[in-house]
Amino acid sequence: MSELRDEIRADLAKRCLEMLDAGTVPWRKPWQGEGGLPVNVQTGKRYQGMNSILLLWAGHTYWAGYGQWKKLGGQVQKGEHGTEIWRPARWATVKDAAGKERRIPTRFTLCKVFNSGQQVGWNAPAVKVNDVQPNHAAEMIVDAMPNRPTIDNVLGDRACYYPLLDKITMPKPEQFESAESYYSVLFHELSHSTGHASRCNRDGMGDMTKHAYSREELVAEFGSLFLCAECNIAMAVIANSASYIKTWRDRIANAPEILDDVINDAQRAANYVLTPKATEVTEVA
Repeated sequence: MSELRDEIRADLAKRCLEMLDAGTVPWRKPWQGEGGLPVNVQTGKRYQGMNSILLLWAGHTYWAGYGQWKKLGGQVQKGEHGTEIWRPARWATVKDAAGKERRIPTRFTLCKVFNSGQQVGWNAPAVKVNDVQPNHAAEMIVDAMPNRPTIDNVLGDRACYYPLLDKITMPKPEQFESAESYYSVLFHELSHSTGHASRCNRDGMGDMTKHAYSREELVAEFGSLFLCAECNIAMAVIANSASYIKTWRDRIANAPEILDDVINDAQRAANYVLTPKATEVTEVA
């Protein structure tokens, strides 16, 4: 079985690279998002800096304070805990080089905000809902992954793995155009998670340098493709994968020389998701 699996994966990688070299359509995001970066519902303004990062980690787009929700006709539900962010408490007026005055915050204080899923009475803008049915084979892979990270499916616009939290945030399945696209993205994030120190301990995890970050994206996308092959959905997503891989390969100088190592790491990632002991793979020639 392992030899057949390696043969299938090698063929998939070959096809993907052939599509890449032949030219592929631009990568498209296979889900409809709730709205993108975190925004205050009452003011309509996006949260900035660290506040944006803190709320992105929570995986929701629409936020407001307790009193703001009441003004909007919403009510924070009993027992819900707010997320702390920083709010300017003191301002100063300064002049720029051209002599124009502007106000800048000089002191901050903590305050709590609540996301749209923690309140009732206010409805978010409608998101197209698709009839995405679970794929039994894919669900079995996800459920059986050893030492699996936390997976949160939320009405949002981000699919990402947070190494520090060891957590995956995914849009809800019904936001995706198909079941195949949903599992392809989920497998991509699960492949990322195998780089964690408690799993394959892959070099470069958390390294935001151009080369390391691009390489990790390549590992995750090839890993996703190999996992899609396990449940017979690879052919449905390979074109979009090839476009995604091209996007990241083009960001690495001399990328063709590192693809063999990338594919080997992707095989290790896929093997870890499938079983904790099958981490040894046949090296790509």
